[in-house]
Amino acid sequence: HSFPTRRSSDLGASPLAKWGLFEALYRWLGSLAQPVALVLDDIQWSDTETLQALDFLAGRAEENRLPLLILTSGRPGSPHPASSKDIPLEPLSPEAVTQLVEAMLGGLVNKEVSDYVYAHGHGHPMSVCQLVRSLLEESSLARDGAFWSLNLSKDGRPSGILSVVKHRLQSLPSSWLDLLYAAAVLGKTFPLQPLRVMLGEATDTTEIVASLCERGILSVSF
Repeated sequence: HSFPTRRSSDLGASPLAKWGLFEALYRWLGSLAQPVALVLDDIQWSDTETLQALDFLAGRAEENRLPLLILTSGRPGSPHPASSKDIPLEPLSPEAVTQLVEAMLGGLVNKEVSDYVYAHGHGHPMSVCQLVRSLLEESSLARDGAFWSLNLSKDGRPSGILSVVKHRLQSLPSSWLDLLYAAAVLGKTFPLQPLRVMLGEATDTTEIVASLCERGILSVSF
């Protein structure tokens, strides 16, 4: 199936062009002939046209009974499609945090690990994941028989997501940090070519990005 493409400047050409693009997108989704889930993260960064497109798709899907689920996530108070229903997400419970940690480690954890990660991750999935990765990288988690247990140094561990991320970054090679600083200038998403230009030919940009992705610090999007 060919995905409908249009230059972003065309959206402002006329209302007819904009709604024509929305209709083309709806027809493309319908042509897939199967239930579709359209997932958009960080909806707080969306523009007016994106919200209008989501409302259009939801309305047309309801009219024609097209099996389409549109799921967006964003910060509290984020703009959202007018036809959407808000489902506030509460912090993870201690039991849910334990399940997440055990899924990441591929094994059971003892109560000390569960209590520690819950207390310092505050039930926030991203904080929990970052904290567990940090503990692993610092060899502060060890398998003890059937369970994972803590092996903390006397100074303990940083608390809060910003402290955890900062602590993880401090252990990285300087060339990796240089790449992250350059990437931060480019924005949340970025192509590799500008990084190569900014860092110079002496830096193996592709290899560093791959290493950062392996550590869960960067991720690849398509």
